[in-house]
Amino acid sequence: MSWRSAGLGLAISAIAIWLTLRSVNPGEVWQAFLAANLWLFLPVLLLLLLNVVLRAWRWKLLFLPQDQVRIVQAYAATHLSYLFSALLPGRLGELVRGFLVVESEEVSPGRALGTIFVEKLLDIAMLLLLLAGLLGLSSWRNWSSTNGTPLPGWAETNAIAIPSWAQAAGITALAIFGSIALTFVIMSWARHQAVGAVRRWIDPLPLLRRLQPSHLVATALGSADGLSRPRLLAAVLLISVVMWVGGGFTLVVALNAFHLPVPMSAAFLLLVVTNLGMTIPSAPAYIGVYHALSVATLLLFPSVSRDQALSYAVAIHALAFGGLSLTALFFLWTGHYRLAELIRRSRARMRLL
Repeated sequence: MSWRSAGLGLAISAIAIWLTLRSVNPGEVWQAFLAANLWLFLPVLLLLLLNVVLRAWRWKLLFLPQDQVRIVQAYAATHLSYLFSALLPGRLGELVRGFLVVESEEVSPGRALGTIFVEKLLDIAMLLLLLAGLLGLSSWRNWSSTNGTPLPGWAETNAIAIPSWAQAAGITALAIFGSIALTFVIMSWARHQAVGAVRRWIDPLPLLRRLQPSHLVATALGSADGLSRPRLLAAVLLISVVMWVGGGFTLVVALNAFHLPVPMSAAFLLLVVTNLGMTIPSAPAYIGVYHALSVATLLLFPSVSRDQALSYAVAIHALAFGGLSLTALFFLWTGHYRLAELIRRSRARMRLL
Protein backbone atom coordinates (compact mmCIF):
# COMPACT_ATOMS: atom_id res chain seq x y z
CA MET A 1 0.00 0.00 0.00
CA SER A 2 1.41 3.44 -0.97
CA TRP A 3 1.92 6.26 1.50
CA ARG A 4 -0.41 8.35 -0.67
CA SER A 5 -3.27 5.86 -0.17
CA ALA A 6 -2.56 5.62 3.55
CA GLY A 7 -2.51 9.41 3.81
CA LEU A 8 -5.83 9.66 1.98
CA GLY A 9 -7.40 7.18 4.38
CA LEU A 10 -6.10 9.06 7.42
CA ALA A 11 -7.34 12.37 6.01
CA ILE A 12 -10.83 10.98 5.36
CA SER A 13 -10.94 9.51 8.87
CA ALA A 14 -9.83 12.83 10.38
CA ILE A 15 -12.58 14.71 8.52
CA ALA A 16 -15.14 12.08 9.57
CA ILE A 17 -14.07 12.37 13.21
CA TRP A 18 -14.35 16.18 13.08
CA LEU A 19 -17.80 16.02 11.52
CA THR A 20 -18.92 13.47 14.10
CA LEU A 21 -17.56 15.21 17.19
CA ARG A 22 -18.80 18.69 16.45
CA SER A 23 -21.92 19.69 18.36
CA VAL A 24 -21.67 16.80 20.82
CA ASN A 25 -21.62 17.02 24.58
CA PRO A 26 -18.94 14.64 25.96
CA GLY A 27 -20.77 14.46 29.27
CA GLU A 28 -24.00 13.38 27.58
CA VAL A 29 -22.13 10.80 25.50
CA TRP A 30 -20.66 9.32 28.68
CA GLN A 31 -24.03 9.36 30.44
CA ALA A 32 -25.59 7.49 27.50
CA PHE A 33 -22.91 4.83 27.87
CA LEU A 34 -23.45 4.54 31.64
CA ALA A 35 -27.19 4.13 31.05
CA ALA A 36 -26.63 1.22 28.65
CA ASN A 37 -27.33 -2.37 29.65
CA LEU A 38 -23.75 -3.66 29.55
CA TRP A 39 -24.92 -7.25 30.11
CA LEU A 40 -26.25 -7.22 26.55
CA PHE A 41 -22.69 -6.67 25.30
CA LEU A 42 -22.02 -10.36 26.01
CA PRO A 43 -24.60 -11.76 23.53
CA VAL A 44 -23.47 -9.13 21.00
CA LEU A 45 -19.89 -10.40 21.27
CA LEU A 46 -20.97 -14.05 21.11
CA LEU A 47 -23.04 -13.36 17.98
CA LEU A 48 -20.05 -11.60 16.40
CA LEU A 49 -17.86 -14.63 17.10
CA LEU A 50 -20.52 -16.93 15.63
CA ASN A 51 -20.55 -14.74 12.53
CA VAL A 52 -16.80 -15.33 12.12
CA VAL A 53 -17.42 -19.10 12.30
CA LEU A 54 -20.02 -18.83 9.52
CA ARG A 55 -17.70 -16.64 7.43
CA ALA A 56 -14.87 -19.16 7.77
CA TRP A 57 -17.20 -22.05 6.91
CA ARG A 58 -18.43 -20.28 3.78
CA TRP A 59 -14.86 -19.48 2.76
CA LYS A 60 -13.91 -23.15 3.15
CA LEU A 61 -16.78 -24.12 0.82
CA LEU A 62 -15.64 -21.63 -1.82
CA PHE A 63 -12.41 -23.61 -2.25
CA LEU A 64 -14.32 -26.76 -3.20
CA PRO A 65 -14.15 -28.97 -5.16
CA GLN A 66 -10.54 -28.33 -6.21
CA ASP A 67 -9.03 -27.64 -2.79
CA GLN A 68 -9.71 -28.93 0.70
CA VAL A 69 -9.23 -26.27 3.37
CA ARG A 70 -9.59 -27.20 7.04
CA ILE A 71 -12.22 -25.20 8.90
CA VAL A 72 -9.81 -24.55 11.79
CA GLN A 73 -7.29 -22.93 9.45
CA ALA A 74 -9.98 -20.89 7.70
CA TYR A 75 -11.28 -19.74 11.10
CA ALA A 76 -7.84 -18.78 12.41
CA ALA A 77 -6.96 -16.90 9.22
CA THR A 78 -10.27 -15.03 9.26
CA HIS A 79 -9.77 -14.00 12.88
CA LEU A 80 -6.23 -12.80 12.22
CA SER A 81 -7.47 -10.71 9.30
CA TYR A 82 -9.59 -8.68 11.75
CA LEU A 83 -6.52 -8.04 13.90
CA PHE A 84 -4.51 -6.77 10.93
CA SER A 85 -7.43 -4.64 9.73
CA ALA A 86 -7.56 -3.07 13.20
CA LEU A 87 -3.82 -2.33 13.26
CA LEU A 88 -2.96 -1.40 9.68
CA PRO A 89 -4.44 0.85 6.97
CA GLY A 90 -5.78 -0.48 3.69
CA ARG A 91 -6.90 -4.07 3.21
CA LEU A 92 -3.78 -5.83 4.50
CA GLY A 93 -5.95 -8.01 6.70
CA GLU A 94 -7.39 -9.74 3.63
CA LEU A 95 -3.89 -10.15 2.19
CA VAL A 96 -2.71 -11.86 5.37
CA ARG A 97 -5.82 -14.05 5.43
CA GLY A 98 -5.07 -15.32 1.95
CA PHE A 99 -1.40 -15.84 2.76
CA LEU A 100 -2.11 -17.92 5.88
CA VAL A 101 -4.27 -20.35 3.92
CA VAL A 102 -1.66 -20.51 1.15
CA GLU A 103 0.98 -21.44 3.72
CA SER A 104 -1.04 -23.92 5.77
CA GLU A 105 -3.24 -25.58 3.14
CA GLU A 106 -0.99 -25.50 0.07
CA VAL A 107 -3.42 -23.70 -2.20
CA SER A 108 -2.21 -21.22 -4.80
CA PRO A 109 -2.10 -17.49 -3.98
CA GLY A 110 -4.38 -16.80 -6.93
CA ARG A 111 -6.91 -19.32 -5.69
CA ALA A 112 -6.88 -17.87 -2.17
CA LEU A 113 -7.39 -14.27 -3.29
CA GLY A 114 -9.88 -15.33 -5.94
CA THR A 115 -12.14 -16.92 -3.31
CA ILE A 116 -11.89 -13.75 -1.21
CA PHE A 117 -12.98 -11.74 -4.26
CA VAL A 118 -15.99 -14.03 -4.79
CA GLU A 119 -16.76 -13.77 -1.07
CA LYS A 120 -16.84 -9.97 -1.32
CA LEU A 121 -19.21 -10.15 -4.29
CA LEU A 122 -21.55 -12.35 -2.23
CA ASP A 123 -21.38 -9.96 0.72
CA ILE A 124 -22.18 -6.92 -1.40
CA ALA A 125 -25.03 -8.82 -3.03
CA MET A 126 -26.54 -9.64 0.38
CA LEU A 127 -26.16 -6.05 1.57
CA LEU A 128 -27.79 -4.64 -1.54
CA LEU A 129 -30.68 -7.10 -1.23
CA LEU A 130 -31.23 -5.84 2.31
CA LEU A 131 -31.01 -2.28 1.00
CA ALA A 132 -33.56 -3.09 -1.69
CA GLY A 133 -35.95 -4.36 0.98
CA LEU A 134 -35.51 -1.20 3.07
CA LEU A 135 -36.00 1.05 0.03
CA GLY A 136 -39.07 -0.96 -0.93
CA LEU A 137 -40.59 -0.43 2.53
CA SER A 138 -39.84 3.29 2.36
CA SER A 139 -41.41 3.61 -1.10
CA TRP A 140 -44.44 1.60 0.03
CA ARG A 141 -44.91 3.97 2.95
CA ASN A 142 -44.69 7.02 0.66
CA TRP A 143 -47.19 5.49 -1.76
CA SER A 144 -49.52 4.58 1.10
CA SER A 145 -49.48 8.09 2.57
CA THR A 146 -50.15 9.60 -0.87
CA ASN A 147 -53.07 7.28 -1.62
CA GLY A 148 -54.46 7.09 1.91
CA THR A 149 -54.05 3.31 2.01
CA PRO A 150 -53.15 1.93 5.46
CA LEU A 151 -50.04 -0.22 5.80
CA PRO A 152 -49.88 -3.50 7.74
CA GLY A 153 -48.66 -2.95 11.29
CA TRP A 154 -45.23 -4.51 10.76
CA ALA A 155 -44.63 -2.41 7.63
CA GLU A 156 -45.75 0.81 9.31
CA THR A 157 -43.42 0.15 12.22
CA ASN A 158 -40.35 -0.69 10.14
CA ALA A 159 -40.73 1.68 7.18
CA ILE A 160 -37.93 4.25 7.43
CA ALA A 161 -38.20 7.76 6.01
CA ILE A 162 -35.05 7.53 3.89
CA PRO A 163 -34.08 10.89 2.28
CA SER A 164 -34.62 11.10 -1.48
CA TRP A 165 -30.90 11.57 -2.18
CA ALA A 166 -30.10 8.42 -0.19
CA GLN A 167 -32.80 6.50 -2.06
CA ALA A 168 -31.33 7.66 -5.37
CA ALA A 169 -27.84 6.60 -4.25
CA GLY A 170 -29.17 3.19 -3.18
CA ILE A 171 -30.99 2.62 -6.45
CA THR A 172 -27.85 3.64 -8.37
CA ALA A 173 -25.75 1.19 -6.33
CA LEU A 174 -28.27 -1.58 -6.99
CA ALA A 175 -28.17 -0.89 -10.73
CA ILE A 176 -24.37 -0.74 -10.90
CA PHE A 177 -23.77 -3.85 -8.84
CA GLY A 178 -26.56 -5.71 -10.60
CA SER A 179 -24.81 -5.03 -13.89
CA ILE A 180 -21.46 -6.16 -12.47
CA ALA A 181 -22.99 -9.34 -11.03
CA LEU A 182 -24.74 -10.16 -14.31
CA THR A 183 -21.49 -9.60 -16.21
CA PHE A 184 -19.63 -11.85 -13.78
CA VAL A 185 -22.22 -14.63 -14.16
CA ILE A 186 -22.11 -14.43 -17.97
CA MET A 187 -18.30 -14.44 -17.98
CA SER A 188 -18.31 -17.46 -15.63
CA TRP A 189 -20.51 -19.37 -18.06
CA ALA A 190 -18.21 -18.46 -20.96
CA ARG A 191 -14.93 -18.35 -19.04
CA HIS A 192 -12.56 -19.40 -21.84
CA GLN A 193 -14.05 -16.93 -24.30
CA ALA A 194 -14.00 -14.14 -21.70
CA VAL A 195 -10.36 -14.75 -20.74
CA GLY A 196 -9.41 -14.96 -24.41
CA ALA A 197 -11.11 -11.64 -25.16
CA VAL A 198 -9.34 -9.93 -22.25
CA ARG A 199 -5.99 -11.42 -23.34
CA ARG A 200 -6.53 -10.23 -26.89
CA TRP A 201 -7.91 -6.73 -26.28
CA ILE A 202 -6.94 -5.64 -22.75
CA ASP A 203 -3.54 -7.21 -21.99
CA PRO A 204 -1.71 -5.32 -24.80
CA LEU A 205 -2.73 -1.89 -23.44
CA PRO A 206 0.42 -0.05 -22.26
CA LEU A 207 -0.89 0.83 -18.80
CA LEU A 208 -2.15 -2.70 -18.11
CA ARG A 209 0.49 -4.86 -19.78
CA ARG A 210 2.42 -5.58 -16.58
CA LEU A 211 -0.72 -6.46 -14.63
CA GLN A 212 -1.83 -9.16 -17.09
CA PRO A 213 -5.58 -8.58 -16.60
CA SER A 214 -6.39 -11.88 -18.33
CA HIS A 215 -4.60 -13.76 -15.55
CA LEU A 216 -6.56 -11.88 -12.88
CA VAL A 217 -9.85 -12.51 -14.71
CA ALA A 218 -9.05 -16.22 -15.09
CA THR A 219 -8.22 -16.46 -11.38
CA ALA A 220 -11.43 -14.72 -10.28
CA LEU A 221 -13.67 -16.73 -12.61
CA GLY A 222 -11.92 -19.98 -11.71
CA SER A 223 -12.55 -19.32 -8.02
CA ALA A 224 -16.29 -19.38 -8.69
CA ASP A 225 -16.20 -22.89 -10.21
CA GLY A 226 -17.73 -24.49 -7.14
CA LEU A 227 -20.81 -22.27 -7.42
CA SER A 228 -21.77 -24.08 -10.61
CA ARG A 229 -22.63 -27.10 -8.42
CA PRO A 230 -26.19 -26.75 -7.08
CA ARG A 231 -25.48 -28.14 -3.59
CA LEU A 232 -22.42 -25.97 -3.06
CA LEU A 233 -24.22 -22.91 -4.38
CA ALA A 234 -27.20 -23.55 -2.09
CA ALA A 235 -24.93 -24.01 0.95
CA VAL A 236 -22.94 -20.85 0.23
CA LEU A 237 -26.09 -18.78 -0.32
CA LEU A 238 -27.75 -20.17 2.83
CA ILE A 239 -24.71 -19.34 4.96
CA SER A 240 -24.56 -15.86 3.43
CA VAL A 241 -28.21 -15.21 4.27
CA VAL A 242 -27.81 -16.49 7.85
CA MET A 243 -24.65 -14.40 8.28
CA TRP A 244 -26.18 -11.11 7.23
CA VAL A 245 -29.61 -11.59 8.76
CA GLY A 246 -27.82 -12.67 11.93
CA GLY A 247 -25.66 -9.56 11.68
CA GLY A 248 -28.81 -7.45 11.59
CA PHE A 249 -30.21 -9.11 14.71
CA THR A 250 -26.84 -8.62 16.43
CA LEU A 251 -27.30 -4.88 15.95
CA VAL A 252 -30.90 -5.16 17.20
CA VAL A 253 -29.47 -6.44 20.49
CA ALA A 254 -26.81 -3.69 20.48
CA LEU A 255 -29.40 -0.95 19.92
CA ASN A 256 -31.53 -2.39 22.73
CA ALA A 257 -28.49 -2.27 25.00
CA PHE A 258 -28.50 1.52 24.58
CA HIS A 259 -32.29 1.76 24.93
CA LEU A 260 -32.55 3.51 21.56
CA PRO A 261 -36.22 3.85 20.53
CA VAL A 262 -35.85 2.77 16.90
CA PRO A 263 -37.56 0.03 14.83
CA MET A 264 -35.88 -3.27 14.03
CA SER A 265 -35.27 -2.07 10.47
CA ALA A 266 -32.89 0.57 11.86
CA ALA A 267 -30.45 -2.21 12.74
CA PHE A 268 -30.47 -3.51 9.18
CA LEU A 269 -30.04 -0.01 7.76
CA LEU A 270 -27.03 0.45 10.08
CA LEU A 271 -25.66 -2.90 8.91
CA VAL A 272 -25.94 -1.92 5.24
CA VAL A 273 -24.59 1.62 5.58
CA THR A 274 -21.60 0.81 7.80
CA ASN A 275 -20.52 -2.24 5.82
CA LEU A 276 -20.83 -0.60 2.41
CA GLY A 277 -19.08 2.41 3.92
CA MET A 278 -16.07 0.26 4.72
CA THR A 279 -15.13 0.51 1.04
CA ILE A 280 -14.21 4.17 1.72
CA PRO A 281 -10.46 4.67 2.40
CA SER A 282 -9.92 5.23 6.11
CA ALA A 283 -7.59 4.83 9.06
CA PRO A 284 -7.04 1.34 10.54
CA ALA A 285 -10.20 -0.30 11.95
CA TYR A 286 -12.29 2.18 9.91
CA ILE A 287 -11.99 4.68 12.77
CA GLY A 288 -13.95 7.82 12.09
CA VAL A 289 -15.74 6.59 8.99
CA TYR A 290 -17.62 3.89 10.91
CA HIS A 291 -18.61 6.36 13.63
CA ALA A 292 -19.70 9.07 11.20
CA LEU A 293 -21.86 6.65 9.20
CA SER A 294 -23.42 5.17 12.35
CA VAL A 295 -24.28 8.58 13.77
CA ALA A 296 -25.65 9.87 10.45
CA THR A 297 -27.85 6.78 10.10
CA LEU A 298 -29.23 6.93 13.63
CA LEU A 299 -29.99 10.65 13.27
CA LEU A 300 -32.58 9.71 10.64
CA PHE A 301 -34.71 8.84 13.67
CA PRO A 302 -35.88 11.97 15.55
CA SER A 303 -36.03 10.04 18.83
CA VAL A 304 -32.22 9.55 18.84
CA SER A 305 -29.88 12.37 19.87
CA ARG A 306 -26.39 12.88 18.44
CA ASP A 307 -24.88 12.12 21.86
CA GLN A 308 -26.75 8.80 22.12
CA ALA A 309 -25.78 7.86 18.57
CA LEU A 310 -22.10 8.59 19.17
CA SER A 311 -22.09 6.68 22.46
CA TYR A 312 -23.54 3.65 20.66
CA ALA A 313 -21.07 3.93 17.75
CA VAL A 314 -17.98 4.22 19.95
CA ALA A 315 -18.99 1.35 22.24
CA ILE A 316 -20.05 -1.11 19.54
CA HIS A 317 -17.01 -0.34 17.37
CA ALA A 318 -14.71 -0.94 20.34
CA LEU A 319 -16.54 -4.14 21.26
CA ALA A 320 -16.45 -5.52 17.72
CA PHE A 321 -12.87 -4.73 16.77
CA GLY A 322 -11.52 -5.07 20.30
CA GLY A 323 -13.23 -8.38 20.99
CA LEU A 324 -12.31 -9.95 17.66
CA SER A 325 -8.73 -8.64 17.86
CA LEU A 326 -8.23 -10.08 21.34
CA THR A 327 -9.48 -13.45 20.13
CA ALA A 328 -7.11 -13.18 17.17
CA LEU A 329 -4.17 -12.69 19.54
CA PHE A 330 -4.79 -16.25 20.75
CA PHE A 331 -4.29 -17.59 17.22
CA LEU A 332 -1.26 -15.33 16.76
CA TRP A 333 0.29 -16.78 19.91
CA THR A 334 -0.59 -20.44 19.29
CA GLY A 335 0.56 -20.22 15.67
CA HIS A 336 3.88 -18.62 16.69
CA TYR A 337 3.39 -15.83 14.15
CA ARG A 338 5.19 -12.49 14.13
CA LEU A 339 3.28 -9.45 12.84
CA ALA A 340 6.06 -7.91 10.74
CA GLU A 341 7.03 -11.28 9.28
CA LEU A 342 3.44 -12.06 8.30
CA ILE A 343 3.10 -8.73 6.49
CA ARG A 344 6.42 -9.11 4.66
CA ARG A 345 5.79 -12.68 3.54
CA SER A 346 2.17 -11.95 2.57
CA ARG A 347 3.25 -9.15 0.28
CA ALA A 348 6.02 -11.24 -1.23
CA ARG A 349 3.75 -14.20 -2.04
CA MET A 350 0.76 -12.22 -3.29
CA ARG A 351 2.89 -9.89 -5.42
CA LEU A 352 3.47 -12.82 -7.79
CA LEU A 353 -0.18 -13.08 -8.85
